[in-house]
Amino acid sequence: MVTEQLGLTGELTWDSDASQVVVWRLNTTMDHAPRFSSYIGYGEIDALGSQLLRYGFAYQLTTKYTVAFGQTLDFGVDKSR
Repeated sequence: MVTEQLGLTGELTWDSDASQVVVWRLNTTMDHAPRFSSYIGYGEIDALGSQLLRYGFAYQLTTKYTVAFGQTLDFGVDKSR
């Protein structure tokens, strides 16, 4: 957590045989209110030629129910996933 409301994560996968990065991701989350949060992230997967942008939000209706939306766009193949 960077602050109480902002989180940042990253991931890197290194192929020691090819001496290169094969997968990397960078994500951030934000708590806007006690029950509303959003996220956005970007990553690349070299083996698939994918450049992925993920984003979405979640809203906690009650202690039992949450509504969430998320979408992934792949700029490497120009598709929404």
